[in-house]
Amino acid sequence: MSMAYDRNLERPNKDHFNRGQHNSDTPFGVYKINRIEGGTDKDRLGKAYGTGKIVLDAVEGEAKDNGRTGIAIHGGGSMLANPYESEQDLKGTAGCTRCQNSDVNELIQLAKGLEKNGDKVDHVFIGDAEYIDSLAHEQNKDGSYKYPDLRIVQGYDQPPKKKDEK
Repeated sequence: MSMAYDRNLERPNKDHFNRGQHNSDTPFGVYKINRIEGGTDKDRLGKAYGTGKIVLDAVEGEAKDNGRTGIAIHGGGSMLANPYESEQDLKGTAGCTRCQNSDVNELIQLAKGLEKNGDKVDHVFIGDAEYIDSLAHEQNKDGSYKYPDLRIVQGYDQPPKKKDEK
């Protein structure tokens, strides 16, 4: 799946480099999915959001530390002639992560499919490689890892075996 971090594409002013400021770059951190909207080529969520939107709530990190809200992963583009096209130019946002409509639709279908199979997405991690790696090593007071799911995805740990596996 090809994804683009919208902030590298268009920066209306120098303040967009400050991820802690409202209407700026997407803040690094750990999020939970609040709600999912759309997710098919037929959906129309408005020019700004295109065909799909995953609304996130900050759990920890820059968004939580700076009171940033309204962060989402979505398609679309208000300045585009057709923000509902599967593939379109990626335009900057006020802090969200914009991707192609086809990509956000695929993400939404994956998340819905996991939930339907009883394996709901627990966390969404946003950041550069160094930041994500640092989250994988964070520990709780008891020495357990804070984000074991991230450790598995990053290849540090193996998923726990199911009861019927040896």
